[in-house]
Amino acid sequence: MLPLPKLYAVKVLSVTVDYVAARYVWRLARRHSASDRTAWVAATVFLLLSTVVMNGALWGQCDVMYTAGFLASLFYLLERKPVAALVAFGVSCTLKPQAIFWCPLLAGLFVAGWLPWRWCWLPGAVYVGLALPVIAAGRPLTVALWPGGLSGSDPTLTLGATNWYQWVFAVHSDVLWWVGIGWTLLATEVFVWWTREGPPAHLTESPWVVSLALLSVLFPPSLLPGMHERYFFAADVLSVVYAVYVSGGYRVAVLMQLASGFTYLPYLFEWEPVPRWWLSFAVLGALGMLVGEVAGTTTEPSGPMHFIQGAMSDPAPVFVLLLSHNHVRFVGEAIASVLGQTWTDWHLLVVDNCSTDGSWERIQDWVRQDSRIRARQPAQRLTIAAALNLGLQAASGAFLAPLDSDDLWLPERLQRQVDFLTREENRGVAVCGSNCQLIDECGRVFGSKDYPGTHEACRRVFWYRNPLCHSAALIRRECLAEVGDYDEAFNLVQDLELWLRLGWRYRLANLPERLTQVRITGANTSVRQHREMVAATLRARRRAMERYGYRAGMTGHAAMGVTWLVQWLPARWVRYVFNHVLLPRCGFLWEEGGSRERPGAARKLAGWGQPGESCLGLTTMPRDQEPLRWRRDARTTRFTGSSR
Repeated sequence: MLPLPKLYAVKVLSVTVDYVAARYVWRLARRHSASDRTAWVAATVFLLLSTVVMNGALWGQCDVMYTAGFLASLFYLLERKPVAALVAFGVSCTLKPQAIFWCPLLAGLFVAGWLPWRWCWLPGAVYVGLALPVIAAGRPLTVALWPGGLSGSDPTLTLGATNWYQWVFAVHSDVLWWVGIGWTLLATEVFVWWTREGPPAHLTESPWVVSLALLSVLFPPSLLPGMHERYFFAADVLSVVYAVYVSGGYRVAVLMQLASGFTYLPYLFEWEPVPRWWLSFAVLGALGMLVGEVAGTTTEPSGPMHFIQGAMSDPAPVFVLLLSHNHVRFVGEAIASVLGQTWTDWHLLVVDNCSTDGSWERIQDWVRQDSRIRARQPAQRLTIAAALNLGLQAASGAFLAPLDSDDLWLPERLQRQVDFLTREENRGVAVCGSNCQLIDECGRVFGSKDYPGTHEACRRVFWYRNPLCHSAALIRRECLAEVGDYDEAFNLVQDLELWLRLGWRYRLANLPERLTQVRITGANTSVRQHREMVAATLRARRRAMERYGYRAGMTGHAAMGVTWLVQWLPARWVRYVFNHVLLPRCGFLWEEGGSRERPGAARKLAGWGQPGESCLGLTTMPRDQEPLRWRRDARTTRFTGSSR
């Protein structure tokens, strides 16, 4: 017990949980936007919400406690951690009966297959388990399991909630009470049906789940009779997360804050500046906009964006998706390598992920030069997986060819892979990759990386390496539609997770030719975020074993153990090995049966080219004029230079 008066002790506890909830708001916003600024703004806005301040610090209510469980459950749902999500919901149920508002969301996700049915018992077990100490202390069983009591319900239609009951007379309460319950049950069935149908075309996976979560906690207090004004607290909070994930979501958040903020004033200050029946229009307006978003009737895309569209012809067989962020030096070469393909029947969409170095202006120049090129730019920076899914919304044609903005294609890349996938004997192959050349920042070849050629070899190496190069892959879109888009819960390794899903149902293959050039720099994600990347890799492989029936074997489990240890190595060690061992020695030559290091390959391989020209014949800056990070020491094969 806290050495404080009971009222202040309750307030201290509630305010403390405010910061726990703010932490999950931060994590949810950071997960989607990939921007610390957006995450901090969202967390700060949450802490300063009028309903958050008045509910806990002024009124001494504890609605934030069960709402914090909702936020945690939502975060773990998006991270594809069903056990943690259901445990968080079970904890919420022990704190407030209003946690039942989360049930429509979970029911829909169970029916849709998002949550595995084998864990449906978990919230109940957590609820009963947390009640056992109270029962052991002598509290009656019915009171321990139902703290609100089992007394009859008050037939009052509304206890301050700004819902549609504000418009009717209390004389009809006996009939409308049961009508409201019937409507709520019917709305729950429709909600579950919507969830089973999956996200509408304009929403990607994560915004869809966030929209469902907000709708799940908003429609019950809007339709049920006998609701207090505080029962909209969870919707007030989740609307902040919704505003981050969905374009125009701030409108819903503003309406919810207006409605809930004004309804608190009569209780705290005996002042009612706006009649509640007026405020009920704000709540129902927010509910209507949310229903339109989930039902797919809105035409606005899921992320605010600038959009440039050239003149489009009929869908080409190959849809090229190029993702760029702050690669003004390289993005032009990447686009030029697409234009230089011998296979010319393609469309290119460049998604610029909020670059700040002039990349967007450079991309616009290319859009104006060729009608096959389009460009999109979200209004805020997204994670890699979310940005790729944003581009997939406009995908067309039979094949998808992803390309990173610092990588390059050799001229025969698309032609060779389309020829391979269109052969009758390769109809079961979902992804065709190729071997790669390694290039430095000047575009000079200093090594190569080979990948396993057959499907069986790809499955064998899943446990210690990625069997396909993302920029070298050509994917059948019909297969991608079957398994789903990039999973945003596996950001940084979204390609590996996608290969695992595709490899479960279809076949994978790599061509022996080196058709793609992969640029290696010290700024690569694998160096800068190696711990996050390793952790996500392990999660993807574990899920492949649990959900898709992959078997790692002794070698695979040993490789995963070594991978687990790598994430705890200091970042400077990983960077040193990358800079001074892997780069100078040209990485590895991977074969179907394993791998062997290639000493001195950087000296043996040709293709360094002349100053001012890359191996594709594209103009580059002379070495003495370009702000290179890496410079080759003429006396050794090592690269030297300060790290950024």
